[in-house]
Amino acid sequence: MVERNRQNLGDNIFQIPFTHQNVTDAAYRKKMMGTISNSVLKGEGTFSGFVAEEAAKDFLNAELVNQYGYDLLWNNYKVEVKAISLAFAPIETHHVRIHETSFHQNPDLFVFLCVQYPNKEYKPNEVVAVWMLGAIKRDKFYQRAGFAKKGNPSSFSPVLQKESAFILKINQLSNISNYAINELNFTKQYSFNDFLK
Repeated sequence: MVERNRQNLGDNIFQIPFTHQNVTDAAYRKKMMGTISNSVLKGEGTFSGFVAEEAAKDFLNAELVNQYGYDLLWNNYKVEVKAISLAFAPIETHHVRIHETSFHQNPDLFVFLCVQYPNKEYKPNEVVAVWMLGAIKRDKFYQRAGFAKKGNPSSFSPVLQKESAFILKINQLSNISNYAINELNFTKQYSFNDFLK
């Protein structure tokens, strides 16, 4: 289990379960997709994105539809899952972003997750944890987010942007439970070994 100071995590961030099947399915989907021409990370983030989709689908009991503009159907929401990859547990002052290549997406809800690895090599067979970061309606995201052009920093993030993007701090997201009809078990901490059969 990944331990992290709850004060640093904030109110929205918590671990969700992920399984060996989630990882296997994500690897298969990445292989089937092949190279992505407009990928900011040249396809390197695709695996993490698929792990996040698979884990979110199971945790939320959602339907994976993988449409052009959204990934899941959940509680009558069209949900676009966004993932970040880190070699450490996330904290509420980290940022999430929607890159220019995703501006066409028109979901009802963005759901952000973090796929954690033991180091920055981000090897698919070394996923340590999956973290739910929060959710936000599409229109609210763009109202609250700051915009940074490619190659420039922004007031929201001093990091030079690899691609133009809207950027928002995690603590500006809502807890995913705010959008749930049924109660979610979002207080328990999970690890990969909890779900291996």
